[in-house]
Amino acid sequence: MGALILTSPAPSLMGSMAEWIRYAEACPASPDITGTAGEWILRTCNTTLLVSLGLPAFVRDTWGSILEFAASLDGLLEGWSTELAKHHRDAKAREDEADALGAKASSDALRKLSSQLDQEKLKLDRLAVDVHAKSALLRSPSLLASPLAAERLGVLLEASGYQRKADELSRSITEVTQEQLTGAIEKLARERKESEKDDREAAERRQRRKVDTLLAFIAGMSIAGLGQILEAGLNYHQVLWVVLTVGGVLGIAGLSGRYVYRTSGGRRVGGEGRDGASAVVRDVAADDPLLAVAYRELLEASFTPDELDTLEQMRTSMANGRLAVSAITDRQGRPLAVACGEWSAHSRTLLLAYLAVRKDQRSNGLGGHLLVEACRSWQLRFRPVVTLAEVAHPEAHHGSGGTGYAVARLRFYARHGARALDLPYFQPSLGPGRDRVYGMLLLVLGLGTEFGSLDDVWAVPAEPVRLFLTDYLLSTEGHIGTDQATRDLQAAVARQGGIPLLPLLPLDQSSSLPRSVPPPSGAG
Repeated sequence: MGALILTSPAPSLMGSMAEWIRYAEACPASPDITGTAGEWILRTCNTTLLVSLGLPAFVRDTWGSILEFAASLDGLLEGWSTELAKHHRDAKAREDEADALGAKASSDALRKLSSQLDQEKLKLDRLAVDVHAKSALLRSPSLLASPLAAERLGVLLEASGYQRKADELSRSITEVTQEQLTGAIEKLARERKESEKDDREAAERRQRRKVDTLLAFIAGMSIAGLGQILEAGLNYHQVLWVVLTVGGVLGIAGLSGRYVYRTSGGRRVGGEGRDGASAVVRDVAADDPLLAVAYRELLEASFTPDELDTLEQMRTSMANGRLAVSAITDRQGRPLAVACGEWSAHSRTLLLAYLAVRKDQRSNGLGGHLLVEACRSWQLRFRPVVTLAEVAHPEAHHGSGGTGYAVARLRFYARHGARALDLPYFQPSLGPGRDRVYGMLLLVLGLGTEFGSLDDVWAVPAEPVRLFLTDYLLSTEGHIGTDQATRDLQAAVARQGGIPLLPLLPLDQSSSLPRSVPPPSGAG
């Protein structure tokens, strides 16, 4: 600005002077940068002064725009805080409703309130996604084309305390989510479980009474009939034939009663293997012998070497807290299904890297049960902003008996509410001698700590996905490539307004899903 401030009209000058009288501590908010003549920035509650003697006008205008942008972020934080306060009031109202219902409320009322609490939690998770994504974008060097401008913005953000305020807001969101909503949801879940258990037991008692009454009636009629037969003076062979007939009728009635009882609620619904193994999901540790067995018998049978990390790589990731493994076993401890989730703390994304079911146990609900239970457990543990999954594009991978069928996998994830990101995705090379896997889809399984619930979501914030892809490429291939596939992927994730979500079905429209292609033969 130089001497420009001295030539300002008197009202503006006096207003500025009056404002600066309130400025208590004069400290530089930004250091000198090589190539400039030296700058100082002073700021009060609503005034920012740039002192930069000899700075060209075009540079001064750029700095002014950066200053205005940095000053506007207080309004963004205030808007987020207002939204959080509203969610806090709504969550408190739902919590009071839960307390008013009491432990003896009907399962329908508990289910309705539980759904409302889940919706409030989903809104908070989406707010957390928005805060984290925009904060990450502000710290990203790709926000501004000029490295010098990006450096100056970083200095201004640090001086204004923006990141500290954003972190405090994120902690407040977490506190409301965990201490208030999560506690209320868990309490309601327990009460709902007890209420549904009481309802099932009551229904079983009613059904048992009906069956007992029916059998008693049949038995009474049979006994009365036998008495009449004996009075009629039939011979031995006739009596024996009648007894066998009545016994057959009673046997059929008993089997019918058992069938009616089992189909009316007495049977365990789903989640059992063909050998009767209960579908209990258990966590697998890095030193658990089950890990090696599941890797050899399930993962190697379901994924190609280019798609699969080595066992040692998985153990290292588990020891570092970057990989979680869950499994379902039979009574002998043999793995029937296994799921692996990779956690990226930098991007706060959770990737379902692998899900495999033993071939003779497929199509009986084990895979779906493990998918839901494992992802929900991991979401509560890691609290991601988005949960992703990799799956083969049906137009690029037709599958085989060894690797499964791309179409079947797509249908499976579609049944669980997954949708595809509009990205030409490929799986990076997992190590030396490994090829990239082109023609893949990157799916969204859930936002925040919610599994599914994507019906009203049409796009996801791009920044967490961009950070995830960058970390993925750097950790596997060691650099960000300049090949066409990588450039296409980076361009797709850099779009404004978020990344669109696409439906997986119907399959006859799968050709419209984005698809990466390998480079031509002989290309780098």
